Amino acid sequence: QQFQFQNFNLSGLPLYSLPLACQFIELFAADFDGGLDYLKRVVKDFALSNHYIDNYMKHKAMIVGADFPENVVLVDAKGNKVDFSTFEGKYVYIDLWASWCGPCCKEVPYLQALEKELEGGDVVFVSISVDTDAEAWKAKMEQLNMHGNQLIDRDGELCNMLNVEGIPFFVVYDKKGKLHTYGALRPSSGTPLKQFLQDLP
Repeated sequence: QQFQFQNFNLSGLPLYSLPLACQFIELFAADFDGGLDYLKRVVKDFALSNHYIDNYMKHKAMIVGADFPENVVLVDAKGNKVDFSTFEGKYVYIDLWASWCGPCCKEVPYLQALEKELEGGDVVFVSISVDTDAEAWKAKMEQLNMHGNQLIDRDGELCNMLNVEGIPFFVVYDKKGKLHTYGALRPSSGTPLKQFLQDLP
């Protein structure tokens, strides 16, 4: 159910035929809270459903500068919960993948090579599986000889919070645990990604 504005102009902000909440995400990417306040006024003034406010809030985690979602439960291969704050002080390149995803598995060798090349730097690499079957995840890790920071999010909450529609998907968090890059380059992109990570301040 989507309400679409037809050539309305609210306070100088053009709103045409895109879903309302998505437009506000684009308009207020640099000021999420300001966008939320404005959207609430629009919903009230036009007697719209609070659905638009709810939808807007669901996108907060994908805005650059947003904190890593608190309600995401990450677990390692031994069943231990891992707090994302463990990685603070380093940039974190996250690979969202699954054992059943062919394209994801093809990225693994490139990721491992990149991790080795940048070892000891300011970037840590974290692979987060969205498998619901932990045993399938472990078997695939063994098959691909995956090492390093291997975690699983069996509830798929991180993908949900980041509105990820397909994997593999890559994001970068900064040294304070805030989103730096949404939709980062794939490991298979080679030199461009390596240069990007090396140039991080």
